Amino acid sequence: MDKRYKNLLGNSVVFAVGNLGSKLITFLLVPLYTYVLTKSQYGTVDVLTTTVSVLAPIASLDIFDAVFRFIMDKSENDKSVFTNGILVTLYSASLMLIVCPVLLFFKVPLAMPFLIILLLNVLLSILQNFIRGIGFVKIFALTGILNALVLGLSNILFLVIFKFGIQGYLFSIILSFFVLYFLFL
Repeated sequence: MDKRYKNLLGNSVVFAVGNLGSKLITFLLVPLYTYVLTKSQYGTVDVLTTTVSVLAPIASLDIFDAVFRFIMDKSENDKSVFTNGILVTLYSASLMLIVCPVLLFFKVPLAMPFLIILLLNVLLSILQNFIRGIGFVKIFALTGILNALVLGLSNILFLVIFKFGIQGYLFSIILSFFVLYFLFL
């Protein structure tokens, strides 16, 4: 078998294991959420996380996908692509800072955690797409599984043991992002 096909097959297996592993952990957390959180609380966090997923590409100008696309282009400078991705993210973060007082003025619930999670989500997506683009597919897959594990363990800690409710759920998400950032650094 050609080396390229072996590499493709190996990478496909790594992506499948990483993706399925993180999805399985997330799936197993749903009964915990529905047991610990009220219907209203679970609905609130579900709307928040879904909104983050929808707004991340818009708020960041889909820069994380652009980083992946251009990092794959061998004529591009990896450092330049990554730097530009971070700069666009910082620009969108400054726009989020402008939006924040408006959200607080209108007393939008959970505005600050929402904006923090949105920014951290975009940053993590840039880092993951960069490492995937430069060929570190095992690290890419591992970050997804590790993110889900930290999220699961911190949810058990903050929701079951400390009974922090929505704040515990949101802090778990933020903590899972920070753990991965420390690993990248």
